[in-house]
Amino acid sequence: MEGVQEGNNENSNTGEDAEPHPEAAKSTGQNLTVEDTLPVPAAPENAGAKPARQMAFSSSQETFSAASHRLSRFCRSSSGVLSLQEALKEKQARYKEAREYRRTKIDASYKYVFEVLSVRLGLDLTTVEEMILDSPSLDAFDYFFAKGGSKALKIFYQEGDVPGIECGRTFPAVVKGSKMMQLYVDNTPDKFVGLCLFFVRFKNDSPINAKTIHEDIFFCVLDATEGLLRGVRNMIEKIFLPAILATNNWGVLSQTKQDTKDKQNFVETINRYLSFLEGAIISIEGTVQLTQVDHINFSKLRSFEEVTAAADNPDMVHQLEEVLMIWYRQIERVLTESQQMRKEADDSGPLTELEHWKCMSAKFNFLIEQIKGRNCKAVINVLNVAHSKLLKMWQELDARITDAANESKDNVKYLYTLENVCQPLYNYDLECMFLLKEYQKCFHETKQEILETLGEKSFEVSEMYIFGKSEAFCRRLEKITEMITVVQTFGALSMSTIEGIDIMAIKFKNIYQSVQKKQYDILDPRKTEFDVDFVDFMAKVEALQVQIQTFMRTCFGRILSSQNALQLLQRFQNLRMPCLQEEIVHTVSCILQHYVAELEATKKLYQIQKDDPPLARNMPPVAGKILWVRQLFRRINEPIDYFYKNSSILTSPEGKAVVRLYNRIAYVLVEFEVVYHNVWMKEISQLQYPTVFVRHPKTGKFLVNFDPQIPEIVRETKCMIKLGLEVPEQAKKIVKLENNLKSNKLRLEGLLQCYEDLCQETRTIFLNLMAPKMQKMEAVLRQGLTMLTWSSVTLDSFFQESDEVLNMFRQFLKKVNDLSEVRIDLTLKEISNTLLIALPVDGPIKVENMLTRNETFTKECAELLNHKSMHIEDAVQDLISVFENNYEIKHSEKSSKKHTSPVKEKHVLFGNIEDERENNTGAPHGDDSKGNDKEDEFKKKCKEVVAYFSHQLLDSLQKATRLSLDSLKKRILVSNKSEEIVSFLKAEVHLAIPNVVMVPSLDDIQQAINRMIQLILDVSRGVAQWGQRHLQKSNLKAEPDTQQVSSAGFGLSGKLTKKGEKRMKEVVIQRKLRNFYSGVAEHEDISKLVVLLSSSVNYIREVASEALQDFQKYKELWTEDRDAKVQQFLASCPSLTEIKEEILHYAMFEQEMEDLKPIILLGPIELHTGPLKKALSVEAKAWKMLLCHYLNEEYKKKMTDMMSFITTYLKKLSRPLRDLDDVRLAMEALSIIRDNKIQMDMTLGPIEEAYAILNTFEIEVTKEESEGVDSLRYSFNKLQKKSTRIQDELVQVQPKFKSNLLESVAVFREDVSNFETSYETEGPMVPNIPPQEASNRLQIFQADFDELWRKFITYSSGEQLFGLPVTDYAVLHKVRKELNLLQKLYGLYDTVISSINGYYEILWTDVDIEKINAELLDFQNRCRRLPKGLQTWQAFLDLKKKIDDFSESCPLLEMMTDKAMKQRHWNRIAETTGHQFDIESDTFCLRNIMEAPILQNKDDIEDICISATKEKDIEAKLSQIADSWGNQFLSFSSFKGRGELLLKGTESSEIITQMEDSLMILGSLLSNRYNAPFKKDIQSWVSKLSGSTDIIEEWLVVQNLWVYLEAVFVGGDIAKQLPQVNLYSPICINCYLCNAFQQMMM
Repeated sequence: MEGVQEGNNENSNTGEDAEPHPEAAKSTGQNLTVEDTLPVPAAPENAGAKPARQMAFSSSQETFSAASHRLSRFCRSSSGVLSLQEALKEKQARYKEAREYRRTKIDASYKYVFEVLSVRLGLDLTTVEEMILDSPSLDAFDYFFAKGGSKALKIFYQEGDVPGIECGRTFPAVVKGSKMMQLYVDNTPDKFVGLCLFFVRFKNDSPINAKTIHEDIFFCVLDATEGLLRGVRNMIEKIFLPAILATNNWGVLSQTKQDTKDKQNFVETINRYLSFLEGAIISIEGTVQLTQVDHINFSKLRSFEEVTAAADNPDMVHQLEEVLMIWYRQIERVLTESQQMRKEADDSGPLTELEHWKCMSAKFNFLIEQIKGRNCKAVINVLNVAHSKLLKMWQELDARITDAANESKDNVKYLYTLENVCQPLYNYDLECMFLLKEYQKCFHETKQEILETLGEKSFEVSEMYIFGKSEAFCRRLEKITEMITVVQTFGALSMSTIEGIDIMAIKFKNIYQSVQKKQYDILDPRKTEFDVDFVDFMAKVEALQVQIQTFMRTCFGRILSSQNALQLLQRFQNLRMPCLQEEIVHTVSCILQHYVAELEATKKLYQIQKDDPPLARNMPPVAGKILWVRQLFRRINEPIDYFYKNSSILTSPEGKAVVRLYNRIAYVLVEFEVVYHNVWMKEISQLQYPTVFVRHPKTGKFLVNFDPQIPEIVRETKCMIKLGLEVPEQAKKIVKLENNLKSNKLRLEGLLQCYEDLCQETRTIFLNLMAPKMQKMEAVLRQGLTMLTWSSVTLDSFFQESDEVLNMFRQFLKKVNDLSEVRIDLTLKEISNTLLIALPVDGPIKVENMLTRNETFTKECAELLNHKSMHIEDAVQDLISVFENNYEIKHSEKSSKKHTSPVKEKHVLFGNIEDERENNTGAPHGDDSKGNDKEDEFKKKCKEVVAYFSHQLLDSLQKATRLSLDSLKKRILVSNKSEEIVSFLKAEVHLAIPNVVMVPSLDDIQQAINRMIQLILDVSRGVAQWGQRHLQKSNLKAEPDTQQVSSAGFGLSGKLTKKGEKRMKEVVIQRKLRNFYSGVAEHEDISKLVVLLSSSVNYIREVASEALQDFQKYKELWTEDRDAKVQQFLASCPSLTEIKEEILHYAMFEQEMEDLKPIILLGPIELHTGPLKKALSVEAKAWKMLLCHYLNEEYKKKMTDMMSFITTYLKKLSRPLRDLDDVRLAMEALSIIRDNKIQMDMTLGPIEEAYAILNTFEIEVTKEESEGVDSLRYSFNKLQKKSTRIQDELVQVQPKFKSNLLESVAVFREDVSNFETSYETEGPMVPNIPPQEASNRLQIFQADFDELWRKFITYSSGEQLFGLPVTDYAVLHKVRKELNLLQKLYGLYDTVISSINGYYEILWTDVDIEKINAELLDFQNRCRRLPKGLQTWQAFLDLKKKIDDFSESCPLLEMMTDKAMKQRHWNRIAETTGHQFDIESDTFCLRNIMEAPILQNKDDIEDICISATKEKDIEAKLSQIADSWGNQFLSFSSFKGRGELLLKGTESSEIITQMEDSLMILGSLLSNRYNAPFKKDIQSWVSKLSGSTDIIEEWLVVQNLWVYLEAVFVGGDIAKQLPQVNLYSPICINCYLCNAFQQMMM
């Protein structure tokens, strides 16, 4: 059934009528029935059955019957329906499969076409693709893309029916018969009303490639939405015609006149076709369609019977008459419009008339066709049979429309005959005046023929009427022609280059533009404004001509040169302006007069300069003189030549005189040229060829001996040839050999320059070693001094030999330089550029991190530089080997082999080792080496090379050290203006109350910098000097022996640590190996840098102090006592506003902390304020929190009191009024509420404001407080309302309680009387009773009195409420006063007794004497403040004695609680009192102390406690001395590069001074009488320090003597006589003394 349902959906989409029947849908449970798919046949007519759809809406019986009939039929044909559904489903699947197959064919070429369509149609690419796939086939695309396929691909886009299931997809929610936009691929729709999008290819000899498809095909659109004709016309007019006009490629058509005419005819044909299309569009759009009548069926008026029947029907006749009148009015309106005069344009011609009549003919013909149509004939026939009166009008109209149609047809036919004649008037430019003359000629000839012809009437047409307008138009053309001539004439002004003529051109341009700006049509002879403007234009032109003449006279007013004047005159002649002809003739005569003066001037100039004429640049002397005289000749020849050719002035007498003068001067000038040329011809034969080289008289260098006359002769010869003069053959030969001479000269110069460059490239240190190569080269060059000349034939062999020797020299020098530069210089440069410290780049680091990093880095640098030093040493040795192999040493190879050591050793050794090797090897071949001076000289030169490069290494190390120190200096000594160098040290600002300090301090930073300096200098210690390779190797082997010697010499085996052994080894190695430390450290620049950097931090001390001082403005945050200041502030009873301002003050501090700069730059130090900001924020927040806390506490109390007050009195007012007591309480409550109402109202606002402040500053308050503040005002209002209600209630219950009051007052009198009697006999005031019993009685009678007093208050209030006299009870007032006094006395008594008894139970370790003293002092003060009357009572006396006794024991107890009290002191107290004290017990309390007779032995106990305090002080000082000397170390300094051997005198003196200070303190402790427990320790320390002082002093004396005598023991004969192990060396002495000092201090 799903397949059937899908098939139904497709059918619905294709517009088929498939509406499901409700009964069938209900019975099957599906949305589709068989009736929806198959047509339901109608029942037989005789059975009276109806179709199924009608039966569904009939009576219930018929419905049931029809349903049963359909159901039975469905059962019979169910198998056929299922097969149909399956077929439909299979068909649908097949269509979908075909669609997917079409989709698979889409490639890049398809995509390109789809993209073009998407852009043009404004649709997305997916939509275009799906619309194309709706087509049943894509063969059109394949045929278009294939080789030899179609050259065009057409796709139509317009509205059409929804595609059926054959497209392979469904269209949901599409209504039957609806339309949608579709793409038709190469399938023209029945009616084309949309877009035709077509692609064109011009070549189909190859398939279209996807990569070049954008070049192979072209796209265009034909838009027929406004009509097909208009779309075609727009395409031709807007696309094809502009393309034709713009193209220059016309194929085989050449540029001849005939071809141009053909192209013009082609374009005109296209234009005529466009005009034709436009006329056709207008004709179609201008046709009149007779009104369509829908309410009359004209098809029923065809036969005669139908016409007769209609004529007999009056209504039908009337309707037809109305229809006929409608058509009549439409046709009448068309005829009327055609007869009206139409307004023609000024440029309308015969073709315009043709177009008009063509449109009218089409309109009339269309109307006639409609009149002859069936509908119109049917109406006429009916009305004709009915004899309607309108037929006559219609027949007249028919005749008129026929006449009009015939007239328009005749006019079109006539005008078509004139079209070919008139067409040239539209396409070609004709001479109007010539045409007018031809017309007039033809007119007169025709008129004359008519006159001569007999029987014909003469012309009665006015010639003026025919030719008047043409003649006026021709006169206008004559004026325009004259203006054009003027414009063309004056147009030359703008093209002229005469200076100043542009002003005249601008003036004419303005005159001409004033005419151009006129808005009227100048070709219209009816516009008389042109005549006025023409006269004005000509007048202005005449005035401008006068100005131009004046301008020309001005230009020639002062003639400076005839040549220039004639050139200027030629420019004016080129203007070809008639107004300048007279001025030109006058100007020629003026120039001739000036030319005579120029001839005289030329004559004088020749006389002056003929001996030494000025030469042109780069001209040789003779040719230059000839050129000079020719210039003079040209100066006088050009003007005379111009006069001769362009004027007849030379034929005048003045002209003839000028010619004679010209001839004389010209003869002299030509003679001058001939004389100098002949002299040069004679001198050219004297030539010589010198040697190629000469030596410089001072420097002795080789120079190329090239005669400078040779280039001059060459230049003279070339110039003579250019001047057209005769040149001798010898000079021509020299010119031919010019290149060879120059080539030899350049080669010789290049040879000398190359040799000179090689000598320059040779480093000074290598000059002596390179001497053999240089001498050999100079021997070859000396041939050019004697043997070789410029004409020598052997020059080529000389060049070859020189090149060979020079090449050998160059190669050897290159080898030496390469070895020197690559292996030595580059390494030295790397050493020079090596940075010996690692300074941070990304950002500052901490001082300790910088030191840790550089400790490792400098060690690595030392190892690296030492390795490079060894590399340079090897390279220098290799370099010497190269020189040795090429140095010419005269001794036989055999001797060299004989004297060669069997061990491979380098030829040149360094330093002392070299001397030693020479001494060792000198015996076998000593005689030969002494005899060979050249070999000794070579070795000496090699030593110089080694020394030179060793010094270079030292210089590189110095540079590296300076570079490192400079980089450290640049990073430290930073100016404020420098922004590129960033800080590299990180420090922090800390709050160390009471100061703001920098961590680390500047002193610590300076120490770190000093350590960095030392690390930089220590790098050179690790670079060993050359010639110590054997020592470095032997040190590795000698280490075990060194260890044995050191242990055997002192007998300290097992006591030396590994660190000590390692240090001793390093000292030994450093003593043996020489390094560059002294050479680097003692350098002047480095010393200056070290001194400068040693105090480099001082320059920022002031800045740092100022930076830290800036934080002092916040010192109130940490210097002042918060609690005291806040208490002082609150003591002044500040208002809420003042409190808020104070809190805001500290909140602003907190905000300022956040705004503080996180980093302060102090030169090289980046000072981080984070810790200080955090500390200050904490301080500011603490101030703020404290103020808010006090504010919270104060207003919390107020809020609590107010809420408690409100709650209490709400409860009181809520109490029912049952008796007088309730009334009294209510009255009291109301009275108190009235009294406090204003105060509460004034307090409520500040409470709310206070909590708002707390909320503003984000102070946390409890939830109860927040809820209390929120409900406070509500409770207050509730209390007021409650008070008002209770007042009203009291007024109502007043009568009821008045009678009860009188009865209660009577009973109360009796109760008061009974209480008075009991109080007098049994009260606490009865004499001679103990204080404790009196206190108990007081409590009993106080309770009874409180009850009576309550009733008194109630009854008194009731009497006042009811207006009765208030009863007075004097005895109550008396007793109340006495009870108050008794409460004060006995209350204090009970408190003191309980407190003192509680003291006895306090543990001894928890006893706080200060607290006890404070409480006892408070008790004493309260005792004193009791009334004097009570001070005689026994209770008072007992109380005072109890307090005084305990107060007397407190000072002694305070001394006994001191921490200085030890067990020995408690033992002494026990002996004194005879009472044992177990203070170590956990239950030992104050009672155990008070049980002993401490007050009786008060003085002894005080003495014991004082001795304990003194002994504690002695113990502290002794411990301080022990701690200070437990961490003392002796400092040593280096001695002659052998390590740290000598005890530093300054620091040792400080240690001795400290020892003496400690001995003074110990002496004072020995004299103290409380030193008994520590006497042995004091004496021991005195002995140790005294001995140590003596040892160090003797040590320094021995050390000074050793330093003085060290040179004697180390060098000379004494050193050789000493034993191998020197027990008196500084190392041994120091080790021995250190060991002795350590044993003494232990």
